[in-house]
This record gives sequence, structure tokens and C-alpha cells, in this order.
Amino acid sequence: MIVRVSIREGFFRKASVATAFYRYTDPQEAGNRSDIRWATLTSPVGGAALRVDATGMHLLGMSVYPCAAADITLAMHPGDLPKRDFYTLNLDHLQSGVAGKNSWGALVLPKYQIPSGKVYKWSFLLTPTDSPVVKKAAFPRTIPGQ
Repeated sequence: MIVRVSIREGFFRKASVATAFYRYTDPQEAGNRSDIRWATLTSPVGGAALRVDATGMHLLGMSVYPCAAADITLAMHPGDLPKRDFYTLNLDHLQSGVAGKNSWGALVLPKYQIPSGKVYKWSFLLTPTDSPVVKKAAFPRTIPGQ
């Protein structure tokens, strides 16, 4: 179990897929945001939007890719990532740590591993909307201090 010494909860600024997804030299998952209570995905040109809400006792991890997850797995270089006309939304309950005591092959330290053979429960709600602007009164939770 990962215990955080300090957690700041609040409203964080907008991010675009172009700035959130980093094109590493060796393509890999990027732009993950953790501890998401809710998020709204919109298009910069307007139209429909998608709201994502954590509905259980756990917050979500979330990332959006400008391609398919398989594209990232198969690409050897950033230029190998094809231009797509869709985005991939990735929702996670937990993510394992990145590396161990070094960055060249050591296993993730046990305290940062996610044990297998254990039951994990989490839930979320996806709500499509016709408008990218959601009235504040529609939010099921409030942000402290606002």
C-alpha cells in the first residue's frame, strides 16, 4: 500500500492532449494524472463532451492518448506513432511504480508493486453531454474552498 504524507486536493487547470501526452524517444504511456475525482473531456472546437466521475471509495488514474494503446506498444520511435482521428481514454485504479533502485532493469521495489491474486474494486461513471460547459450545480461533489 502506498501511503502519501500529504495530499493536496483542488481544482487543477485545463490540459490538452497535445501537452499532456509526452512523446518519449521510446514511445510509452505518458500524461497520467492520478487521484482524479472528476474530469470533463471537451473538444477545443466545441460540441459534445464526456464527464468522468469516480463513484466508489477510490479516486481514478486517467490519461488520454492521441492514438491507440497498441500504437504506443508497437512504435519504436515517436515518428512511428500514426496520426489518428480519435483519442484513447485510459482509466486506471492503480499503477505500479516505475523502477527499482536504478533505471536499467531492476524490479520495482516491493512497497510500490501491486500484488496479484488480490481482489480490487473500483468504479466510475461516464456521462456524455451535448455541451462542453457543465453548470456548477450539476457537479455531485464540491471542491473545498470554493
